[in-house]
Amino acid sequence: MKIIISVIVLLFSVSLNAAEFTGTVKGFLVHSSKVAYVTLEKGNTSPSCDLANGWQFQFDPTSEHGKQWVSMLLASRMSKMEIIAGYNPNTSGNCTPTYFYYYDY
Repeated sequence: MKIIISVIVLLFSVSLNAAEFTGTVKGFLVHSSKVAYVTLEKGNTSPSCDLANGWQFQFDPTSEHGKQWVSMLLASRMSKMEIIAGYNPNTSGNCTPTYFYYYDY
């Protein structure tokens, strides 16, 4: 029970410091240069990120949390379930996610 409460508090506190965008995984690329790119889709809306290279989010897929995010993004893509990305807005480049999660309401 303490773990569940801790996770809820952590998600709530993290979400206060980051913008969120919800969408389905439209594109996902893991490059050999240890960079992963993700684009989420939700109608005509988009997150506050520069789309100059066609990708909204960028992260290191070799980090511990990056490996977990790769699994979550693949599961979300395969199930066509929406996923929520927490990020810091960046209008001059790709946004760096701070978390990903999904929740079946």
